[in-house]
Amino acid sequence: MRCDVSPEQRLFNLVRSGARSLERKEFDFPRVNGILGAVFFVSILLLVGMFFLLSRVVRSEPLLPSLPPLAVMPAAVTQAYAPLDDYLDTVSARDIFLPASAASPAGTQAAEGAARDLILSGIYMGQQPQAIIQDKTSGKVYFLGEGDRVGGYTVKRILADKVILQRGTRELELL
Repeated sequence: MRCDVSPEQRLFNLVRSGARSLERKEFDFPRVNGILGAVFFVSILLLVGMFFLLSRVVRSEPLLPSLPPLAVMPAAVTQAYAPLDDYLDTVSARDIFLPASAASPAGTQAAEGAARDLILSGIYMGQQPQAIIQDKTSGKVYFLGEGDRVGGYTVKRILADKVILQRGTRELELL
C-alpha cells in the first residue's frame, strides 16, 4: 500500500469496496443446490410411487395385499361361554349401580332405603379419615369418623374410595 494515503482515506476506500460487494447480489450456491436437490429427490420418489401404482392397476393386481383370514375359535372355547341372553337376564335382574353387598336379596329393601337417604359427598384421608355424608331426609351434611353414627348406621370403615356403614349384621357400602 501507498504510505501517502491517510488512515481516513484507507477507511473510506474499505467502506466503498464493501458497498460494491453488497451491490452485487451473490447467490449461496450450496444452499440453492441443497434445496434443488431435495425437490428433485421428492419428485423422483413421487414418480416412482406413481409408476408402481399404475403398474399394479394395469396388471389388475390389488393395491394392498389381502389379509389372511381371521382364526376361527375352537368349539371348546365357544362352549365355555353362556349365551348372551343369560348375561342380559342376570344384569336386568338387579340395579347394577348398587354395590354387591347392598343388592343382596335379604337386605335389598332396607339397603335401598338407606342408600336413597345417605349420599357420600367426599372422603378426607388425613391422619384421622373422615367421611362427608349428606342425609337427604334432613338435608344435613355430616363429617364423620370411624365409630360415628348417622341415620341408624355406624361408620365401620373409611377407605379411599368408599365408606362401609353397619347396622346390626347388615353392612352398606357408600361409593
